Amino acid sequence: HASGAISGRGAFKKLQEIDLTSDLASVSVRWKDYELMNNGPIAFRAKKGAFVIEKAAFKGTNTDLTLSGGLTPFKEWRLLVNGDVALNLLQILTPKVQSGRGVAHLDLKVTDQWKKPKMQGVLSLKEGIVYLADMDQPAHIASLSMVFNQHLLILETVEGKMGAGRFSGRGKANLVGLHPGFFGFHFDLTAMPVQLTRNLTGVVEGVLLFQGDEKKQSLNGSLHLQKGLYNKRVDLRQLLLKWRERQEERLPTEVPFVGKTALNIHLYGKENIAVDNNVAKVALDVDLQVKGTIQKPLLFGQINIPKGTFHFRTNEFKMVSGVVEFVHPTRIDPVFDIRGESKVRDYNVDLSLKGVLSEFDLTLSSLPPLSGADILSLLAVGKTTQEVTEAGEEARTFIVADMVSGFFAEPVKQLTGLDRIFVGAGGGVGEKSSKNTLISAEKRLLNDRLLVVYSKAIDPSEEDRIHLFYDLAKNASLSLNRDEEGQLGSDLRFRFEFR
Repeated sequence: HASGAISGRGAFKKLQEIDLTSDLASVSVRWKDYELMNNGPIAFRAKKGAFVIEKAAFKGTNTDLTLSGGLTPFKEWRLLVNGDVALNLLQILTPKVQSGRGVAHLDLKVTDQWKKPKMQGVLSLKEGIVYLADMDQPAHIASLSMVFNQHLLILETVEGKMGAGRFSGRGKANLVGLHPGFFGFHFDLTAMPVQLTRNLTGVVEGVLLFQGDEKKQSLNGSLHLQKGLYNKRVDLRQLLLKWRERQEERLPTEVPFVGKTALNIHLYGKENIAVDNNVAKVALDVDLQVKGTIQKPLLFGQINIPKGTFHFRTNEFKMVSGVVEFVHPTRIDPVFDIRGESKVRDYNVDLSLKGVLSEFDLTLSSLPPLSGADILSLLAVGKTTQEVTEAGEEARTFIVADMVSGFFAEPVKQLTGLDRIFVGAGGGVGEKSSKNTLISAEKRLLNDRLLVVYSKAIDPSEEDRIHLFYDLAKNASLSLNRDEEGQLGSDLRFRFEFR
């Protein structure tokens, strides 16, 4: 039996001067929780520096390998490797793999010069699972076939799925010694779930080309965003205060190997892409070019907002037009131009928002015309500044109630599922004004085409109001309501715009 370590060219020259025949009874290698050990004695002999392996077998969980042939260190390979290898050993190759389940079969012959060996053989896999870092779902590999052809590694096929999505790939890589040189791999994705940002999930379909070498890589392609949703609730005040600070943040740790991979991916989509949270409920048309690197991605292009609603204070605005452009060459700092309109009492209020998050202009106008202060007061408490000044005790009570309702509206919406709760002198869109204070609740249904408003007057002499507002088409709507006297009525409305 023999044990110990021999390393370096100096030690190897001394071995060339002796003949050695030995059996190693116990050899083991541990990586994290995985252990590989010999399966029976390892018998080998050496003569003038040339090692001949007479018997060498290794085993571990889902691993059973046999080595034969020989080698002359720093000079020549004559090695044969055959058997099964556990996918869990992929952890050794890259930290992106957290663990693996399954068995790959390897049949490999390594010959020729020490620094430029020729490798011939195959690696195949059926039904394996790989758990990747930063991915919620594991990759299920249905089949994989890889061929070693001297100085070329050929990925004939890899097929599998991740969640409800499927992927397939092929490609090849030049082998420089035992390391990959220039490589190119083509992947097709179908209904593939992705996490675009921490709070933005989506489903993509398309093609990607990953190519490069150990020093420089690129990821190119075109992806159709079939579905995307951002539904995180946000605090606009905190978002605006911290935006500039976030622009200066860097990722705390670099992504090994692929972190500097250059990106050039066209990301586009028009259906089933939306923001749906406490700030807005809007549809998006996406046409973006993803540039930069995986470590520091950049966006160029634009996102159009064809329809939807957003909230300013406790008021809901209907989107008239909206576009978000990404043009900054060194960071993601979108430029937006958004216009919305809302009906507040007998006033039509227009809101325009232009600029970037760190510096923007807000413009308010109304018909009939009001000053900026009056419009803000109208949006805040439902009254102009003069009306607030002239308000009697009862009106002041109403104003306080409206402010309190605005303060508690967000928690109540989370508990009840209602879209809007407010106190006012009218019951919502399309309703007549009332001299009495109304407590109203709104809910949108049928993909936002139907708005239901229920209003209850503080004055017990008035009937509860119910209003239904249904969009028949882009510029046509049907209104059904029951008023404070309990009478039913309806209106058919058409809207025309002149620009």
